[in-house]
Amino acid sequence: MDLDEKGIYKYNQRKRVISPNYVCFPNNMAQAWEILNQSENCWNNVLNYHTEFKSVADKLTYFMRFEPMMQEIYKFYFPTEYKKWMEDKTKDKWLYSDNSYPPNEIFKVMCVGFNLFMSMNKGDDFKPICYTKSMNLNDIKKEIANGKPVVTSFKLGNIGGHLMTVKGYDENNFYVYDTYGCSYLEKFKSKNNAKILSYKEFKELAKPTDSENKFCICFY
Repeated sequence: MDLDEKGIYKYNQRKRVISPNYVCFPNNMAQAWEILNQSENCWNNVLNYHTEFKSVADKLTYFMRFEPMMQEIYKFYFPTEYKKWMEDKTKDKWLYSDNSYPPNEIFKVMCVGFNLFMSMNKGDDFKPICYTKSMNLNDIKKEIANGKPVVTSFKLGNIGGHLMTVKGYDENNFYVYDTYGCSYLEKFKSKNNAKILSYKEFKELAKPTDSENKFCICFY
């Protein structure tokens, strides 16, 4: 499943209004969903949500951080992290935080939040869109072969955690979109705006949940 020339790469988190350093998850989810649909019309049901934000990624970030139901979901699943987030004394923690995780940067909370975000204005027609799963390299390949991008976590240099979208692969490599433009990735070759990571390099960079599997977000 080679990387096609229509690969979508427009969700640059450094251009976000809300917390550019801490929004890799919303930007990758927005990017992956648009890759999956190959259409900007996939956002029609949420365009009226907080119209002061032009980017869907900013709308999604706002939804994750400010909607009361998302705060309750965060508190329910991760009470310790929620308390630390709420008690964080970092200046203007709603925009950024160096000392705690905002809800939009936690896999399970983000996955639930994206499903809810995309169900807005759909009435009773709610269908889950994404789910979290522990996957090995072959699992990721199968998803991509079925036309589905995969969002997964990486450790890049001094960056403790970062999310990127796996878009394609060939015999030896994965093609990965980096929404932040990390300097650590400058050494890797690019193709259609995607970084080319060999399977060995991918295994070294992807943050594992155990020795073989990566914690990923997949799409139905």
